[in-house]
Amino acid sequence: MVEKIDYARSLDIEDALYIDTRAPVEFEKDHVPGAVNIPIFDNEERALIGTMYKQVSQELAIEKGMEIYGRKIESIKNKLLEFNERTPVIYCWRGGMRSKTITGLAQSMGLGCFQLSGGYKSYRKHVREQLESFSLKPGLVVLHGLTGSGKTELLKQFKDSLDLEGLARHRSSVYGAVGLFPHTQKMFESLLLQELQRLSKRKNILIEGESRKIGNIIMPGFLFSAMKRGVNVRVGCTLRSRVKRLASIYADSPRDVANVREITKGLESRLGKKTVSELLGFLDKGETGMFMQVLLEKYYDPLYMHSIGDLAYDISIDSDDIRAAARILRERYGLD
Repeated sequence: MVEKIDYARSLDIEDALYIDTRAPVEFEKDHVPGAVNIPIFDNEERALIGTMYKQVSQELAIEKGMEIYGRKIESIKNKLLEFNERTPVIYCWRGGMRSKTITGLAQSMGLGCFQLSGGYKSYRKHVREQLESFSLKPGLVVLHGLTGSGKTELLKQFKDSLDLEGLARHRSSVYGAVGLFPHTQKMFESLLLQELQRLSKRKNILIEGESRKIGNIIMPGFLFSAMKRGVNVRVGCTLRSRVKRLASIYADSPRDVANVREITKGLESRLGKKTVSELLGFLDKGETGMFMQVLLEKYYDPLYMHSIGDLAYDISIDSDDIRAAARILRERYGLD
């Protein structure tokens, strides 16, 4: 008999491995952090089964599903054997046939495992409830600086840091998704909760100042409010350093440059035709440094200078030397 476990209890299993049996398209939208995707159906098969279920009959949809599963049993067994030293906690959308089938298969192979009661939906409920009632105890040390000033590089120097843009996979600007595949709101929240729990016993957390919206992602209100109450640090560096950083990010590949070009075309209403034409000319000639310099001077800096200038700062640091800047932060705020 398949043994079920709820998500809260599964967290007590030290060697738990979450196995997500949903289709890849479902897994990509959100999943338990660290989960492994072993789908019974691929995206096309899932769509086919769903259509049959709605338009033909439940019985024939199940029959078709079992037929597809039968062809994959051996490959699924081999994947499960890769994790025979862990305790699988297996789930699907809501604790139905997909996870029950794979849990039964794993048990028949002698693997000690559980089916997650309520499936992904129960996990998602857990995340929502945790974030709604989360009590943030560490203080926030909030980095502010003009675009390209190295704030993300500084975050990467510390274990005691929370990279919201990294969790969102978006750099929080009009060019913020270039070269990235942004996460969904649900995936962001899953990763955010994991990070907040990891950092819950720290004295201070280093974080970058953000608006509440990062691309299409909206951060929880409690975190945004805590950021507003945090200790502000101003990060500055030379224009040359900023240009170099941004050129390495946004001109990393021909595809990225093409994407940047299309976005730039949409800035005419803000920058005017002449400036946009100038910027596109720099891109066409491969002069990414000049493109970034003009973009900073005429777009980014006027856009963000006002909000940055109005804040009260505890200290200002120079990020031309990232290690030296990190040393100052580490010593002043007890960061690891």
